[in-house]
Amino acid sequence: MLVKRGKEPCAGKWSIPGGLVELGEKLEEAVKRELFEETGIRGEPRGVLCIVEYLERDREDRVRYHYVLVDYLVEPLDPLESAEARGDVEEVGVFELREALEDLDLAEGTRRILSMLAREIK
Repeated sequence: MLVKRGKEPCAGKWSIPGGLVELGEKLEEAVKRELFEETGIRGEPRGVLCIVEYLERDREDRVRYHYVLVDYLVEPLDPLESAEARGDVEEVGVFELREALEDLDLAEGTRRILSMLAREIK
């Protein structure tokens, strides 16, 4: 499941559901909250898939965004067909891995994560 971002960073690009961790919030709580806020789907985190650093600079080489992305494998507790775009998300979609890599305008961090997963599946 991927979401099309409605706001920066990566507005208009497809990415893995997620967002900022709130002060005092545990990572797995943030995973559940962000998934629900963006898609209406409840899920149970099953473990960390990977950690990726995302750094974006402007034309003057100043840092615009610097995130550490911790991506979890999440077991959905609701049918994926019931997902809907919520919050700052424009669209929600469920895609095959290869389809996402070949056909979607992915955020850089998402492309790196999905590419790593595709190499491991081979």
